[in-house]
Amino acid sequence: MAYLALAAGVFYSIAAPISSFTISGGSLVYGNVGRMGGVLFTQGGTQLTVSGRSRVYGNVAKLDQNRRLAGGGALMYCNGTFGSILVTGESEVRDNEATQGAVVWLQGSLGEIRIADGSRVTGNEALLDGGAFAIDVGDLGTLVIEGGSAGDGCKSEVSQGGFLHLQDGGIQEVVVRGGSSLSGNSAFNNGGAVYTNTIGAVRVLDGSRMDGNLADAGNGGEGGGWCVRWL
Repeated sequence: MAYLALAAGVFYSIAAPISSFTISGGSLVYGNVGRMGGVLFTQGGTQLTVSGRSRVYGNVAKLDQNRRLAGGGALMYCNGTFGSILVTGESEVRDNEATQGAVVWLQGSLGEIRIADGSRVTGNEALLDGGAFAIDVGDLGTLVIEGGSAGDGCKSEVSQGGFLHLQDGGIQEVVVRGGSSLSGNSAFNNGGAVYTNTIGAVRVLDGSRMDGNLADAGNGGEGGGWCVRWL
């Protein structure tokens, strides 16, 4: 599946929130290009799922001649609140690019991000905030990486939050468990892995790893793993 568009690369839902969007059964979603959502634009929704050894890769949400036009979310651009994002069943979301929120960009709160069952969100890159996920206005309930899964090697090229960025909101809880990892992410400024205003709890359990995250010290970066503005 490969498309190019000035707004969403494939699906554009402007009148109402989307109930669910599912990529499953070994499906491939790749090479789509849009300014606001390389694959999907929505006004809000309930659940986004990538499951069953599916792969989402090489999608882009930045579109001028230098591929730097403001926009975001190579998989989804959401202009509202959203319930949950689930990547499961040995699936991969990798090597996507956006101006901000390389995988998903939201203008609203999000209930949960869950990466599970040997799945991987890796190698995604944003020019600005959120090498994988960015929430511009709103909170995140939980980030869970479990079951031998990985949130690794994502990058904010010139800004903050190598894996996850919350501009104005906070996070209730982050859990990395079951031999999983949140590692090797980087940001030019602050929060090599996560940038947030507040956080309730961080739990790394069961032989899991949170290491090798980098906020570029050469540019005065703060929080190699985390930058929390208020505790």
